[in-house]
Amino acid sequence: MQFAALAVLAVGVAALHRNRADALVFRPLAAMLVIYVIVTALLNYLLIAALQVPSGSPALVIGALPMLVFLMVRAHPHLMPSAPLSQLPAGAALLAPAVLPVATLAVVLSASRRGDMLAEILGLAAVLLYGWRMVAIQVRHRRSIAELTAAHNTATGLSLIDPLTGLGNRRRFDVALQSMLAASASPPVAILMIDADWFKAFNDNHGHAAGDTALRRIGGALASHSPGGSAVVRLGGEEFAVLARLPDAEAATLAETLRAAVAALQIPHARAPDGYLSISIGVAMTHDGDADAVMAAADTALYAAKDDGRNCVRSA
Repeated sequence: MQFAALAVLAVGVAALHRNRADALVFRPLAAMLVIYVIVTALLNYLLIAALQVPSGSPALVIGALPMLVFLMVRAHPHLMPSAPLSQLPAGAALLAPAVLPVATLAVVLSASRRGDMLAEILGLAAVLLYGWRMVAIQVRHRRSIAELTAAHNTATGLSLIDPLTGLGNRRRFDVALQSMLAASASPPVAILMIDADWFKAFNDNHGHAAGDTALRRIGGALASHSPGGSAVVRLGGEEFAVLARLPDAEAATLAETLRAAVAALQIPHARAPDGYLSISIGVAMTHDGDADAVMAAADTALYAAKDDGRNCVRSA
């Protein structure tokens, strides 16, 4: 009865795991246990006199029960205690995974003393299978970490992108500005604050869909005409900015190039004085790493460009 009960439990565990990804581990374990129980029963009944071991050898039960408990718990997670494993004492948490191989090794040693070679082979197979499962768990764990890291990096990258234009957003601007200011001070950092002229009137007259298209085209022109290594961002609404390391004399030249590139798009704007959508640009340079001061100076220069009729560049 004892052996029959163990065999039935083993088959039940294998059946419960037929649809699980780790069935390749649990089925061999269950088959191994069934064979071990059957062969041991036969040996106990047929060779009891020669081996001088009682048919109800307790070593088999003690060695097999931890394996069965392990398999049943893996098949039914709700059988686990309600308290999470993280609340167990550190010693118990370290020893718990070793219960199965230690119990199996105990069976192997007991079988070795009785001269039961089949039991030794099956017991060692159980240890190897358990070790293989531990390796598989570690591989899956590392793969999960790698996937989570990749997902985190992707999410971080998306958090720096303006979804409308594909340029950087305000957060990207702040990160780039701090990075540039923290690096070498030569050449200085140029900030170009850019604003689309009469854009509210453009939306009112042409619609928000046309306004979104216009913003994407402006962003594309700014990105394609900015030097490599610069940060081109959309701060929000119709406001853009470009960060670049340039000598003082080249910053105003870049601003004029960007203004001309947007004007060359010839985006129709019925309410603009020139009949097309244009931009105003304020330029400021920083040599001392003061982010607040240079941004204030660029804003002041942008307001000056607005006051001077728009579609122009002014430097702080």
